[in-house]
Amino acid sequence: MYTNKISESDVLIWRPSGVINFKLVSKAIDEIEVFETNHPGGFNRFANFTDVDGICLTFQEMRILAQRRSDNYHGREVRTGFLASTDLLFGMARMYGIMLQTTLIDVNVFRTLEENAAWLGVESYRLVDY
Repeated sequence: MYTNKISESDVLIWRPSGVINFKLVSKAIDEIEVFETNHPGGFNRFANFTDVDGICLTFQEMRILAQRRSDNYHGREVRTGFLASTDLLFGMARMYGIMLQTTLIDVNVFRTLEENAAWLGVESYRLVDY
């Protein structure tokens, strides 16, 4: 599910496709938590939603996912950048970010790859899947 980019850029990339739902995001979080265990020095995250066709998450499911991240993340401050291709995806990612405001996970949502790269502190080509 993830493209392992833990190296020079210290960014973990997720590029889901199709419809995002609770099961898909839960599986992604499972993988993030494994990466966090294996890379205790920390790393930033980048979620590219340009291939997402829709989202099927309730507000309660979003709260559960955000609470899980809040409860389980104990590393250094990290950044998660979302690349949202639609207003709905932009809004949902912003809502998720607001739910994580009191954690060490700083979330931001952008419309372009370049904005994400600048915020994450990497060259934009590092965020492109190979």
